[in-house]
Amino acid sequence: MEPKLLVFFDNDINAQDIKSILNDSGIECILQNEMKTSVNVMSESAEEGVAVYVDKKDYPKAKEILDTYEEKLEENLKWCPECGSEDVKVSVVHVKYKPRWVFILCILISIACTVLSFIYSGAIILPGLLFYIAVIALILGYDKKAFHCNKCGCDF
Repeated sequence: MEPKLLVFFDNDINAQDIKSILNDSGIECILQNEMKTSVNVMSESAEEGVAVYVDKKDYPKAKEILDTYEEKLEENLKWCPECGSEDVKVSVVHVKYKPRWVFILCILISIACTVLSFIYSGAIILPGLLFYIAVIALILGYDKKAFHCNKCGCDF
């Protein structure tokens, strides 16, 4: 078996679920960090999650099964935390951060890094570039899933 990482889960319950679904489909899989995650669930020293590995040749089929599993899991988790209603709508919202102080801070730091890179012959060019990338990311924003309860109007 040539293992390939399929997914990380933050708990061993979901990892066990996908393992049983994969095994029922004839795909062998291995779980890693299962005991560490379940024992240290409330600890800051817990690992990043339970890793699920499958054989490289079974990866495409396992990925399809995983996608189906995650869709079903997401469908089952749609309920309002305020009123408990299941009449919830999911949408994708484009989020942009535009606080002026963040832009001013990024611009000042990037200018400082650029000036220092000329003084110290290119030693600080990378941090300067990282701040330019951060400014671009702030301008462009990102997409995230948003849930809206049709019963009480709560957004979460």
